[in-house]
Amino acid sequence: MGKIFLRETPLMHRDLSPQVRLRIILWRLLTLGVAATLIVLARGFPEHPFSKPVAVILGRFNIQVGILYFNHLLQFACFVIYNLDFWGSYRAGRLAATGSRPDWLDGSLSAMGLLMAVCFVLGFGLWTWAVFEVVLVIFLMMELWRFNVGLSRKLRRPGLMLPMSFITLIAVATPILKVPLAIAPGTELSWLDALFTITSAACVTGLIVQDTATHFTPFGQAVIAVVIQVGGLGMIIFGTVVAALVGDRMSLSENLSLSAALNGQPLSRLQGLVRLIVGSTLLIELIGAALLLPMWDGPLGIDQRIGLSLFHSVSAFCNAGFALYTDSMIPYRYAPLLHLVLGPLIVLGGLGFPVLDNLFRILRWRIVQRLAPRSIREARRPNSLADSRLSLHSKLVLSTTLGLYLFGVVFLSVAQFRPYLDPLTMEQPVPIAQVPALKPLTTHRVAAVLVDASFQSITARTAGFNSMPMEEIRSGGNFTLMGLMMVGASPGGTGGGAKTTTLALLLLSVVATLKARNSVEAYGRRISDVLLRQAATLAGCYIVLVGASTFLLSLSEPYPFIALFFESISAATTTGLSMLKSDEVLSSFGKSVIIATMYLGRVGPLSLLGALVFSTLPPRPYQFPQEDVLVG
Repeated sequence: MGKIFLRETPLMHRDLSPQVRLRIILWRLLTLGVAATLIVLARGFPEHPFSKPVAVILGRFNIQVGILYFNHLLQFACFVIYNLDFWGSYRAGRLAATGSRPDWLDGSLSAMGLLMAVCFVLGFGLWTWAVFEVVLVIFLMMELWRFNVGLSRKLRRPGLMLPMSFITLIAVATPILKVPLAIAPGTELSWLDALFTITSAACVTGLIVQDTATHFTPFGQAVIAVVIQVGGLGMIIFGTVVAALVGDRMSLSENLSLSAALNGQPLSRLQGLVRLIVGSTLLIELIGAALLLPMWDGPLGIDQRIGLSLFHSVSAFCNAGFALYTDSMIPYRYAPLLHLVLGPLIVLGGLGFPVLDNLFRILRWRIVQRLAPRSIREARRPNSLADSRLSLHSKLVLSTTLGLYLFGVVFLSVAQFRPYLDPLTMEQPVPIAQVPALKPLTTHRVAAVLVDASFQSITARTAGFNSMPMEEIRSGGNFTLMGLMMVGASPGGTGGGAKTTTLALLLLSVVATLKARNSVEAYGRRISDVLLRQAATLAGCYIVLVGASTFLLSLSEPYPFIALFFESISAATTTGLSMLKSDEVLSSFGKSVIIATMYLGRVGPLSLLGALVFSTLPPRPYQFPQEDVLVG
């Protein structure tokens, strides 16, 4: 039979789902946005911003209470307008045009909001209005997702959704962090510093311009933690979960967007992988927080311990590096139990969810084969080898991760041992912060250097916690840290960097070239030339990004080149370590450069370039003649 060729038509690029009317969603967003703004004005300021102008006009003493009730009245009006429009659209059959349909969650939230408003009027307490405001915020999040759905159906380049979602997260969270409720009394926060902090949190970097522990209130720290969580998993993944709760079905464009966010995972496995991502993330972070509860030093209350545990568990798993201590983890420098919790959290977050999915499938299959009755074992036979063995991706990620850890431990130890070769220096006790809750591992110099090297080797791969002062790390150690930062985490994980598989493919390509092989092989499998070109391109993009950032910083900052180079690598790979001293502050131009570098490093130079330029270009139907050039 002859081959049938189909000519590509514009219809193939169009989503056949109902056309979404963005103006309807925008109207609802505007209504809920006004309500959210009123919440911020009432909750985020010690005195309502409109109280003084109104007092001047009306000349009344109890004007604050009046404005507060007027604020509540406007919030309730926004709630009523939103629900009338939403349920009116349902009655009129226009919900298909908004990309949503009513579900039990919509009905429950509407009923709860109305009930809480009535209870507040009847005098049941201020908590009822707080619950009402939470309902408004949930409605706003749902409409933001519906706007994301509609926009994804309109865009011809689904890859744009990922960078746009990070821009949206940064734009929404920056004003919230700027309200007085989020800033500690007696301190100030400029708009540029707020933008820097939120960008660092959204891109899970960890670089700061204001101390997280002292410059922000618990509310501000909670905002940073939420932004870290959302940025670590990705806005698109969170939106998919919200859509699943609402009951919406994803269109082809949404699936393509989610596939791009998950590093090209098959569309057939996206829903299951998203459930694994959210479920495993919450489970791992809760377990980590529970293990951290008794490990904090000082006379802390249970609420403070819970806050510290949750914040650092989220920060560690998302590879963010934010800490609620001014000097990061230095007070717990030789506390082995804390290292044994934070270290695995960092590694699990950096392995990538495809690897966690593979390991979970293998574990489930082996448990069934060993413990289940024969009838269940036969019914649960794996449909493919993926349920019973490690994939090539998992093997490369796990072996490269282990190799990088050992590389970091060895080279950091060698670099740090050099000053202590003098026997007199070796016998001096190690200065250890006294932590009554945790017994230090040892005061022996050799063991202390190994503990430092072990934790820094883990955290340098985009996590950003530092358990030792950066000024104590010698030149060889800084060089090792920069190499680890450039590699970063693994694809599909919460960290940044050029990725472990990129390093693995480049090394395998070198080995194949030295052995004069025609193809690159690993673990009995041949690797596509397309993947090798992508790895080389990704590494090249990070080199260009780091170079451009370093050059721009050198134009405006008066600090040593090595410190600026280290800062650029840390920002581009979303690590968060810094060689700058506490009194060395970047200029406004320098902060802007780091903000742009963190953003580009998070969304990925290759994905951003492909989304903006190459995503819609069809492949060439021809090839040029081949001609060789000299190499070396």
